[in-house]
Amino acid sequence: MTKKEIKKTHKKKANPGLTSPGLEKPIENMSDKTNEYLEGWKRIKAEFDNYRKDEQKRMQDMGIFFKAGMVLEILPTLDSFEEAIKQVPEKDKESDWVKGLLKIRDQLLEILKKHDIKEMEVLGKEFDPYFHEAVGEAVGKEENKDKIIQVLQKGYMMGDRVIRPARVYIGK
Repeated sequence: MTKKEIKKTHKKKANPGLTSPGLEKPIENMSDKTNEYLEGWKRIKAEFDNYRKDEQKRMQDMGIFFKAGMVLEILPTLDSFEEAIKQVPEKDKESDWVKGLLKIRDQLLEILKKHDIKEMEVLGKEFDPYFHEAVGEAVGKEENKDKIIQVLQKGYMMGDRVIRPARVYIGK
C-alpha cells in the first residue's frame, strides 16, 4: 500500500459516517436536549431569584414586626413620663429633678425618632378608626362634630403603619 492509499483508508476510518444521514438525527436530538436543559436551568435560576427576593421581604417584615413589638413595650414608660411631667407643680418646674425627667423623656423620644417612629398629631382632626380609638363622645360646638377634642393616650406610627392608635374623645 502506498502512502496515499493509507491516508485515504485512515480518513475513511477516522471520520466514518459524519456525512452519513443516520447521524444527523442524533445530533438534532442532542441539540434539542441541550436547549431543554438550558431552558430548565434558566427557569430554576429565575425561581431562585424570586425566592431570594421573597425571603428578603419576609426578613424585612419580620424586623418591622419585632421592632413594633419592642416599641409597644417602651410606650407605656414614655406615657408614664408624660403623666409625671403633667403632675409637677408649677413652683417645681425649674428644679433639677424635673429637668432630669424631661431629659429622660427626650432621650426616649430621640430613640423612637431614630427608628422612624413618630407621635400622631390628632387633636382637632377628623376621627378615623384606622388611626384613632374612640373611648367616648363629648357634647361640644357644632364645628367639633366628629373631630377629636381630647387625647387620652398618644398614638404612634412607624413609617406609614400604625403601631398604637390614639385613644381619643370625639365631638358629638
